[in-house]
Amino acid sequence: MSAKGNEDRTTDVNEILRRYQAGDRDFQGANVPEDTSLRGVNLAGANFSESWLSCVDFKDADLRGVCFDACNVKCSDFRGADLSGASFRGALVCGALIDGRTKLDHVATEGATYYGAPVDDLRKLISEEKS
Repeated sequence: MSAKGNEDRTTDVNEILRRYQAGDRDFQGANVPEDTSLRGVNLAGANFSESWLSCVDFKDADLRGVCFDACNVKCSDFRGADLSGASFRGALVCGALIDGRTKLDHVATEGATYYGAPVDDLRKLISEEKS
C-alpha cells in the first residue's frame, strides 16, 4: 500500500504534466488511466513507486532516473525512451515494450517480474516490433 493512503489517486496526463512543470516529482501511488499517452515527455527524476501505469505510452520519453519500484507497468510502451538510471525494483513488467533504441544503462530490476519470471536485465525484453 502506498504511504499516501487508500484515497483515489487517479492522476491524468494534464495533472502529471502540470505538477512536473511546477517542480513536483512525487507521483507515488498514482493511478494513471490506461491508454494515457506520455509519449516524448520529460519526466526525468519522477517517483512513480507503487503506481498503476498499465498500458501507458512512454515511447521516446525522457525517463532518466525515474522510480518505477513496485509499479504495475504491464503492457506499457517504453520503445525509444531513455530509462538510464531508472529503477523497476519489484515492478510487474509483463508485456512491456522495449526496443533497441531504448536506453537502459544502469537500470535496477531487483525483484521485477515478467509473467512470473524474474527480470535481471530489461534488455532481455527487447521486442522485434517496428515502432
